[in-house]
Amino acid sequence: MSLEKALSLFPHDTATKMAMRDVLALLVKYREEWLTPARIVIESGLTPETVTLLLDGLLQGYVVKTDNAQPPMYRFDGDVGVALEIDSFVRRIQFERAHVEMNVALFRRRRGGV
Repeated sequence: MSLEKALSLFPHDTATKMAMRDVLALLVKYREEWLTPARIVIESGLTPETVTLLLDGLLQGYVVKTDNAQPPMYRFDGDVGVALEIDSFVRRIQFERAHVEMNVALFRRRRGGV
């Protein structure tokens, strides 16, 4: 199991990272519960296509498991190593986002706001 393997399947743009953060946060919140993609869409606010793409990547990286039902259901089983990777990833994304927002605020304050 490796979050890094799953993340390597996706582009490293901000939108993808934020979407992955949202999906991972839900999977950790509902650890060991089966979730449908539809439920993740509702709770995350992401598009069904994005959620499906991210879940497929997490499945390939062995981060989540599926029950192979129709519709498929996914869960994070709480593996300690992967949980540490997820926590580190989520914190890093939150830090990067806060850093960008702070820089934009400082720029606007110095330049008179736009």
